[in-house]
Amino acid sequence: MELRRTVQVKLDVDESDEERLRETFRAFREACQCTVDYAWDNRTDEGQIDTRKTWLHKQTYDDIKEQTGLNTGLIQKARDYAVDALEQVISRWKEGEQATKPTFGSWFVAYDYRTITYTDEGCTLATKNGRVQADFVIDETGENPQTEYLSEKWERKEATLHHRDGNYYLHISVVKEEDVGETESGTSPSGSLDGSQISDLRTVLGVDLNSTGSFAVTSTGRFVGSTDHINHERDEYESRRASLQQNGSRRAHEVIERIGDRFSRWSNQKLHEWANEVVEEAVRYDCSTIVFEELDGIRNHISNNKEFQQWAFNQFVAFVEYKAEEYGVSVESVNPEYTSQTCSRCGHTERSNRRTKHDFECRECGYSVDADYNASKNVGLRYVRRVQKPDDGRATCQLALNSGTLKPSEGSSSTERLEVEYTDKPCTSTAD
Repeated sequence: MELRRTVQVKLDVDESDEERLRETFRAFREACQCTVDYAWDNRTDEGQIDTRKTWLHKQTYDDIKEQTGLNTGLIQKARDYAVDALEQVISRWKEGEQATKPTFGSWFVAYDYRTITYTDEGCTLATKNGRVQADFVIDETGENPQTEYLSEKWERKEATLHHRDGNYYLHISVVKEEDVGETESGTSPSGSLDGSQISDLRTVLGVDLNSTGSFAVTSTGRFVGSTDHINHERDEYESRRASLQQNGSRRAHEVIERIGDRFSRWSNQKLHEWANEVVEEAVRYDCSTIVFEELDGIRNHISNNKEFQQWAFNQFVAFVEYKAEEYGVSVESVNPEYTSQTCSRCGHTERSNRRTKHDFECRECGYSVDADYNASKNVGLRYVRRVQKPDDGRATCQLALNSGTLKPSEGSSSTERLEVEYTDKPCTSTAD
């Protein structure tokens, strides 16, 4: 069985190469738009759009090559993204909805085997002016999704390059073959944890929900869904509804109901799919409990679309609850206070630990990791500590990580002292 995941890794780009990357972002966006413009301007008399890739390549390649200076591989990837955007428009038309010509505003570049070369420490990326070399920024001192998914166990495939908060991030698709039965528990490298010990402990999966970026991130490092995507679709729906309401006709009212039903079906389907991923992760790691933040507590962190995002979070958790019940997995919640500011490694809490929306670096111990991943571990650890036996301090459950499990140390009265124990569990983190 082939497993496919997407891992996000920060890049260390030399300042002298940044202008070449910026030029490539602009050129790639222009290539996408030029392809869309040509297909749109050459619709049939019936208004049909021709999205055949070979035809579009033949009609647009020379002009795009001259205008952008991109190599063939990047031009073809831009064409593929343009075709996807056009086919979404066609799909809406078939549903009886209005849809205008797609435009590309985001800065990203898509790479495949022709335009990216991976090395042990990083990669080289094609630009419109040669290649640039960039190193991966990974905390090698502790467990994190990048350490596992960039190891030799996974094969690196295509990737997309993004720029935000002044930093460059590569979203890499990785694959590996897994035999049925490979998910059985093993022992730690030192042999300190065997199957009988594991069975005495319940395993917990921590989940962090987000108002931007990935919709949910698990303590095993799996990045699930996209809040930005679902919010964008919601904004598109609201914009179309507002325009139709100004019309005021009976026909407009019927269209409003139809597009509202379609958006409701689409958003529920997405939440179902993402809930399936979280439950799948819990089952793969033999978790008996999935832990979320208390939803009332995260309401204050929602930046826009407040009512819709709160509905989406509640609906998502409800889907997880009934899907998890089938596997005997319970769903619990904890107070989310300071989960985004606390270091999951040493416990130090400080607002400045959260450098940006996506980057966490502890001011005390230097632990650097994806901010949402750090928060998901804190959510799970808060539950682990809550259910620890009060009489002797012995752990009753452990937190599932991408590299093993984390639990309060046995025989210690302190609930803050932690140790890592490896169970050779398969890792399935993703940034889908």
